[in-house]
Amino acid sequence: MNGTNRRAKGMAGQREAAAAWTAATGLPARNGGQSGMVGGMDMDQPAAVRIEVKRQETLAIPAWCRQAAKDAGHLPWVVLHRRSREPWRVTLNLDQLQAVTDAIREAQALQLFATGDDQELPT
Repeated sequence: MNGTNRRAKGMAGQREAAAAWTAATGLPARNGGQSGMVGGMDMDQPAAVRIEVKRQETLAIPAWCRQAAKDAGHLPWVVLHRRSREPWRVTLNLDQLQAVTDAIREAQALQLFATGDDQELPT
């Protein structure tokens, strides 16, 4: 696969992952490249979580986790990944589960506050 095709596949994977993240969390998300973000973040979304997206057939989860941790700085991180014909999966260090959950819930609460919607937060 040449560089142009690889980049197109990567961008498509990031769009798929953003849609899956939105469906799972209720938070708006989009491909980080679409938002003009700097710093190489794969996904732009309101939770204070660094999201690394990988849409690859060969799994390299430990390397992806090291990359996400390095790029995250002080933020908690997750890796969203999937192979063809498989569902999106989330990988994170268990000791960061509470921080990730808290960041998602805080972003959900802020989103509800901003829209004036008084519905319950998803669980």
